Amino acid sequence: MLLDTRGIARATRCLWSLQEAMTEIEGLLITQTDGITITSTLRGVDSIQRLSAVTNTLFMLGEDVSEQWGRGQALEVRMRIKPSEANQPDYFVSIKPLTESAVLTAVFVVNDAHEKVDLNVDLAADYLVSLLEGDNPTSVNWY
Repeated sequence: MLLDTRGIARATRCLWSLQEAMTEIEGLLITQTDGITITSTLRGVDSIQRLSAVTNTLFMLGEDVSEQWGRGQALEVRMRIKPSEANQPDYFVSIKPLTESAVLTAVFVVNDAHEKVDLNVDLAADYLVSLLEGDNPTSVNWY
């Protein structure tokens, strides 16, 4: 199911709420599996489009590899980005399926709180799945 205007507004509020609660998060993005952006906390249309295209390609590649290796369904594709400058922190990019036609991408700093970020991204994913299924979920309380 695709979200209507009200659903997109609720999804956007969820993403911004999570990003405000976790300063480690650099950006969140919900895209359709064809690469079209549904909503994002990122700035700049070009960067959003590039990230959308790359994350969907990576997720489909991860799903394909999982299937071919007989490992079951891909529940997440994760990358660790190590900046070339030594004083910059590493980043995780977590790509999670929400439905057959939508994925959630989270970009966040790798630090001591990354497990807490993972928990909150999972909570956001559950909320977004409910929205995409047409339910009326209650707001999320972040850890």
